[in-house]
This record gives sequence, structure tokens and C-alpha cells, in this order.
Amino acid sequence: MSAPDPQHPERPGHALFPEHPEHPEHPEHKDEIHGASVFPLWSLREDVRIEEARGAASENRENGDRGDGGGGGGGGGRLTLHCRWGETVLDRPAPLLRQALRRMGLGPIRLENVAAGNGSVRPERDLSALIAALRPLRPLIVRSLGMDAGRPLLSVVPLTPDAGPRLRAPLPDRPLRVSRFAVLRADGGTMRMESPLSLHRVELTRPEAMAVIGAIGAATPPEEVAAASGQAPEAVHAVLSYLLSAGMLVQAAAAAPPHRHPYPAPYPDRAALPAAGEEDGGQPEFGEDHDPALAAWTPLELLFHTRSRPGRHDSDFDTVEEPAGPAVPPEPVVKPPGGEPAVVLHRPRWEELIGADLPLTAAVEARRSGRIWHHGQLTAAQLGELLYRSARVRSLTAPGTGPTGTGTSDRPYPSFGSLHELELYLTVSDCTGITPGVYHYDPLRHRLEPVRTDTPEALLRCAAPATSAAPPTAEGPRKPPVLITMTARFRRLAGVAWGLRYALTLKHVGVLMQNIYLVSEAMGLSACAVASGDVDTSARVLGTDWRAESSVGEIVIGPRPPGPDDAPGPGDRAEGGGRQAANDPDWPDRARALGGHAGGGRGAP
Repeated sequence: MSAPDPQHPERPGHALFPEHPEHPEHPEHKDEIHGASVFPLWSLREDVRIEEARGAASENRENGDRGDGGGGGGGGGRLTLHCRWGETVLDRPAPLLRQALRRMGLGPIRLENVAAGNGSVRPERDLSALIAALRPLRPLIVRSLGMDAGRPLLSVVPLTPDAGPRLRAPLPDRPLRVSRFAVLRADGGTMRMESPLSLHRVELTRPEAMAVIGAIGAATPPEEVAAASGQAPEAVHAVLSYLLSAGMLVQAAAAAPPHRHPYPAPYPDRAALPAAGEEDGGQPEFGEDHDPALAAWTPLELLFHTRSRPGRHDSDFDTVEEPAGPAVPPEPVVKPPGGEPAVVLHRPRWEELIGADLPLTAAVEARRSGRIWHHGQLTAAQLGELLYRSARVRSLTAPGTGPTGTGTSDRPYPSFGSLHELELYLTVSDCTGITPGVYHYDPLRHRLEPVRTDTPEALLRCAAPATSAAPPTAEGPRKPPVLITMTARFRRLAGVAWGLRYALTLKHVGVLMQNIYLVSEAMGLSACAVASGDVDTSARVLGTDWRAESSVGEIVIGPRPPGPDDAPGPGDRAEGGGRQAANDPDWPDRARALGGHAGGGRGAP
């Protein structure tokens, strides 16, 4: 704490100036949140380790750990706080700060007890100085709410080096609600609340805190929350403050009279919305519902985005957590062969491909989603070549190798750790040489294994968006010749850190999809990805447990029709019927001419 300067106590930079952060009367030190029945608790994150310089501990014991609560000045040797984000060095911290940090490393404590136990004649001022000294350490400090000698009601845990809650009380005249981005789930013996918009996690350890959350409706004033929860008003007020400060609750904008919109800056574009009390019926409005930056996100998608990349959480991407429940055997590199007679597929010859294939640049430039097919022209040989070139197993390793110890394989598309969790299922409706039905592709033996099912048409119906441009037949909408359904065997990634697994699977789907697109283009076939399949339908038709192996991507394959080009899809048409030329727009046409696409592609060997 700064030494008093009686000459200039009126200056903002002076520690005795009322608005200075270290002044005892600063708003942060005024307790407008906690009442007589609840109190603040302070502790360090569980991953924080305290290292004291040699000799500092004995020196402090000899001095009785007495002294000013500030951050420096005669407090013994250096103190280093190690955490997941690095280390923080405190050079000769004051004995009171050193003692507080030691005790906070053992669990939640009341700072006023530390200050009072210091033997100081001015414990309130020492407490203010101690709080000020802890301010730079906010990312390492867990703020909890105590009510008695038992467990805290809740704890607010910082998740990043930029975090650290700044407690604020809810405004009494504005309704509250749970943020639509907040997620509540069980985690061991506690309930955990998280939000992708927050840099904190809230751990609810007692039912009294859960009762407060349960009492919050769509938009509830704070006093009604207290009445509905059945808890003491002081405790409810404090719980709401912690949840609001952590970003789990949001409070409505200021009430506005009729014919006046309630949103001030920074929402100047809100003037077009109806005024409170008119079309909206006078319902309170919340900023997150009208934030333009959030308009593109659903809560689950934003949570998935923030939890599958570092930066806004404290999960360890370099460690693997053991799953709850009984141990399960790892998935093999390749699924065991089925018992049904398989369809052996054609294997292309290297010499033929090198002599006839499009250059890579031509395949990349010519590629587009094809939604119209030439009836009756796709052959089993073409299908075999496509699968061989895009998805076969080229080599594999034995169990006990690889990042997860379950073996790896090498295939024509990349996969994290060469784990290759994706499987291909083919629903065939029109392919010369292959009986219509559903098949599993065996990438090691390069063959199709029949899948027994009574409802193959269900999968084809899921591919309707990719067939919308095809002219209907007398029997109805034209079916795609072949639908490839990609599934993921999720346990193949069991050795990968949690949080990364499904994100990796979607990336793998993308690179395999591009592989199929480019090989199809080189072969003169049409390919069109399906925007989304149906999890339950695919699991029912394919006979899989969707929790262990689920569909994650689909693409339709067919022969390219004769003609100069494919019909454009919905995303291919520019407004007004034309496109604005940008960078070499003629390359795709030149690439298609080079490939001779007007002839419908390379024939079957």
C-alpha cells in the first residue's frame, strides 16, 4: 500500500483519494453483496503451487508473519506462484499477503480472519490493503460464497489468464434470467455452470444455490427470486450477484416508457425494434438477444466452438481423462469382416491412372457439386476405382502402436495420429454390376459387405437436398445412384484429449469429402455433399449404436450427364442471374474442357 502523503491526499493518484483502488472506501471494498448470513471466501485454483525462496519460511516464522498487508516491503524472500499459465513472482511480499496466499492454497478462507489475526490495530485498513494486493492475482483466485461452517454455496473459478470476477450486485428494478448460452450439468459431487461467453466456471456445491437458479424464470425480478426460492433474501442476493458477475445470468435493459425503445448505445440500430409496451407486450429485453455478434450462433454451436479450441476454458488438450464407467475395449484399426458374401471391387492400375488422369490443378478448378446424373451409366468398376483411390487402407500397424496404442493405418487422406475413425457405408440404387442395397466398405480388403436392412430407402430420402435439381421419374423424385454415408467409430479417438475428439472427426470428414470430390472430378463423375443426414435413421438402417458409431457426413455419387455443364445449385446463382468476374473465372471452363466432361467421364475398364 502506498505511504500516505499528507501534502496531496486530494489527488487521484494518492492512496488516500476515495476513488483510488487501494482506498478502504473504494466501491470494490464496500460490501454491498454479502449480508450477515453469507460471507466471501477466497482460495487459489487447484493447479496453483506456491514456491517460497529458501530461508523465507523460517524468516517469516521468526517475524511472526506480522506486517502490512500490501504487496511489498519487508516480507521475507521471493514467492513464486506456479500455475497452468506460467508463473507469477512476488518479490518480498508483505507477511500478511504471504500468509493469506499460504492459507488460500489449502482451501477457501475469510480474508478478514487473516487480517484480524495479524495483531494489527487497524484490521479494516489491512484487509483493504490485502484485497488490493491480491488484485493482480485475480486469474489464480477462486471466489466462493460461504454461509456457515459447511461447504461454500458456490465458487466462481477463473478459466483463463484474463479472467477474474469483479463482483457486482444486480439492480433491484430489472428482471434477471439465466443466460441462454449458459449450460448446467453434473460434475462429480457438484453442479457446474459454464457459458461460452464467460471466462469463468461456477461450481454449485449446495442445494441452496440450486434452489436460487430454479426460482429464476424467463425474466424474474430479484425480489421475486428470493421469495420463490425460500432462501434468506441476503443469501439469494449474494448468489445472484456471483452468478451475474460470472456471466451465468443476464439482467434486462433499463425499463423504458411506451413509445421509447429501451436500448441506449451501444445498440443504435435497435430503433427499428418495437418500443417496450407496444408489439412486444412490454416484455423485458436482454442485450444478448440483440447482439449482432451473436446472431450467427446457437448456444450449443458456440459452446462447441469455444470448447474445441484453447483460449476460453481450462481443459488440458495434452492430457487424456479416463471416462466414467466400466472400461471398454479399444476399437480395432479396421472393422472385422462381416459374415455375408462380399462384393469384390475393381482395383485400378497405376499406369492407367498416370496416363489418363487430370492434373491436380485441373481437378481442383473443375470441381463443383453435381446434382444431375446420367441414368444407368455408373458401373461397379468406377465405384471400385473411386473408393480405392480415395479411402483404401494402404498399410497398417499392429496393436500397441500409435498415439492410443490401438494401431494405425495409412490411407489416401489425412487423419490425426493416423487413427482413421471414419467408416463408409454405401446405399446403392443404380449401379451396373452391384445389386441395390446397403453395403459397408471394407477398406483393407477393398470390397463391399452387405448390410441386412429392411429400410434402405430411408437413407436415400435423407439425401433429397442433393438431388433437388435432378428431373423426377415416373415413380417420383429421382434417387441418387449411390449415397456414401460416413460414420465415425468414436472409440478410435479414445486416446485423444477430451474436447478435441469430435472437432477432429468433423475435420476428417472434410478432408475425406474433398478427396472424394477431387477423385470424382478426375474420373468424370458427379459428386454432391449432403448438408446433413439423420442420426437415428442412419443408425437404424446401418445397425449401429449411434453413441458408439454415428453418421457424420454424406455425399452422393453418380455419372456425369452428357452436356456442357451441370445444372447450377442454389448457391451457384448470383443475384440478378449473373456473376461478377474476379480472379481468372475462366479457369474452371478450361479445366473442364481439358477433362472432356461433355462426354460423361471416363468409362469403366
